[in-house]
Amino acid sequence: MKIGVIITPERKRENIINAFKDLDIEYDFIDLMADEWDSYLEKDYDGYLIYPPSFPDEWKSLFMKRLFLLKDMLKGKSLPSLDSIIMYESKITMHDYYKVNNLPHIESHSFYNYQQAVEYGKKCRLPVVIKEDSGSGAIGVKIISRRQQLLRVIRRSFLLNNKIRKYNSIKSIKNSLKAKLYPYKIFLDSKKQFLPKSSNSSGVIHIQSYVKIKNEWRVIRIGDSFFGHKKLEDEKGFHSGSLNKGWGHVKSDLLNLVKEWSDKLQLESMCFDIFEDYEGNYYINELQVMFGTSTDAQLIVDNKVGRYLFNGGWVFEEGNFTRNGCNNLRIELLIEGLSGYRDC
Repeated sequence: MKIGVIITPERKRENIINAFKDLDIEYDFIDLMADEWDSYLEKDYDGYLIYPPSFPDEWKSLFMKRLFLLKDMLKGKSLPSLDSIIMYESKITMHDYYKVNNLPHIESHSFYNYQQAVEYGKKCRLPVVIKEDSGSGAIGVKIISRRQQLLRVIRRSFLLNNKIRKYNSIKSIKNSLKAKLYPYKIFLDSKKQFLPKSSNSSGVIHIQSYVKIKNEWRVIRIGDSFFGHKKLEDEKGFHSGSLNKGWGHVKSDLLNLVKEWSDKLQLESMCFDIFEDYEGNYYINELQVMFGTSTDAQLIVDNKVGRYLFNGGWVFEEGNFTRNGCNNLRIELLIEGLSGYRDC
């Protein structure tokens, strides 16, 4: 068996390589950004793992276009699905997905019409949350409480750019500097082959209603394995990007919802970042087919690393199931799916 790994230069590969070594499976990396990307069509792979780019927008657009051209070749033989990938690192597309599929989310509006954005800005309830379309870990997120400030941001987003710049702490300055230098890191890591550049986008603004959040949860499903933990606040009150985890059992009602949503929409490999308000309501904040793993474990209960399985009810099983950034599980899930595909 040989797997084609469809990937871009900015994606780290060490965990992927180690996972294939663990499972003793052959693989090739397929660089979808290369000029000769189509040469891989001549090779025969049993299946495909897909690792979409998170940056920049031009790479994401080209990646999706080329995947679409390959959709017949990938059908039934790839992980994750194209539906899962299309919304990756795009808050606007995620919220479109929530609306189309009736998933619980905080009310949001994406304006491409300047006059509509201004009219909404004049009458909407404050505060609101402004979000860039892409950007992880609370980067590109701003809470606005004053009407005139909101209208200024709307005008700037259409006439200049919609990048959110925050320099109100040492951490925000470091994050901004890191974001500016990230393309050059990719350039050096790729042995001076690829230099992606951020574009100053304009002509759109994404405005989300403000809801007081009690907790944010991360729940991961890969096949039959479920993991989860709380995402604790940082000093600025943001859960996302704090890297602070609250270990322990995940609420069974939340696990039930994630299983219900993922079963219905066939999201067999997905990370759910979910808000819980003070009334106990759940809202999906983000869906990510690729997600950071700042710790090896993604579920720890009573100091034991493990996972949840559903067997008429939720059962905790001890073990190290998230090795190599969950890539072992991804590969195993792909192979399991390929077996079912051949049997059809």
